[in-house]
Amino acid sequence: MIKKLLLTFFIFLPFLMIGQSITVITNSTSSNWSPNKVVNNGDVLNWSVADNGLVSPPDQNVNDPIFDFSSNDGSQIIITITSTDNFSGLQEFWLDYLNIISLDINEATSLIDFSSRGNRNLGTVDLSSLSSLLSFRSDVTDLTSIDFSANDLLDFVYVINNDLPTDQLDKIVNDLDANGASDGNLQIRNQSTGDELSSLSYDGYTNLINRGWTIDVDAPEPPV
Repeated sequence: MIKKLLLTFFIFLPFLMIGQSITVITNSTSSNWSPNKVVNNGDVLNWSVADNGLVSPPDQNVNDPIFDFSSNDGSQIIITITSTDNFSGLQEFWLDYLNIISLDINEATSLIDFSSRGNRNLGTVDLSSLSSLLSFRSDVTDLTSIDFSANDLLDFVYVINNDLPTDQLDKIVNDLDANGASDGNLQIRNQSTGDELSSLSYDGYTNLINRGWTIDVDAPEPPV
C-alpha cells in the first residue's frame, strides 16, 4: 500500500510543480502577437493558447513567443502561461498594446517590473500578490481602479491617460504614502474623467514630496 501511494505521488509530482499559471485574455487579430519584454532567469515559460474555433496554435516553450492570431475575428483568446519553477525567475514582463482585455499575473510573485500599456478595456490589474514590484506602467488602458496597497517597494507608477476618478487618484497617492517608499516617480495626469486629486490626498501628497517623490500634477487643496 505504501509503495502504491509513493508511486502515485511521484506520478503527479510534475503536475503539482506547474500548478501556478498566468492567464492573459486578448481579442487580438495580429499576425505577430508577442510580449514586448520578458526577463526571466528561471525555467523557460510555456505558453498555451486555448482553441476558440478560430485560432489554435501549438504550445510554445520559450520566454518570448510569437503567435499568429490573424484568423481571429475579435473573439476572446485565452492564453495560459506556466513555469516548472512557478515563475521564480520572472522579473520583468511587458505586455503592451496587445489588445489584452483581462489578465491574472498574481502567481508571478518575483516580478519587479510589469507593464500593460495601451490595452484598451483592461479596466484594472490585480497586483495584490506582487510584493516585490518596483515599477508599474499601464497608461492608455481605460483603468477605472487600481490598488497599490500591497506593493510596499513600488516607486515608479505611470498611469496617465486612463479613466481614474478622484477617489481612485486619492487612493493611489495615499497607498504609496502608506507604503513608505522614497525617491519615487508618480505620473497620473490626463484622466478622461477630468478628475483631479482632492483634499483627501493632501497629506499623502505632501508626505511623498517630502520623501523625494516626483509627481506630475499639482498638490491638491488642503482640507478646510
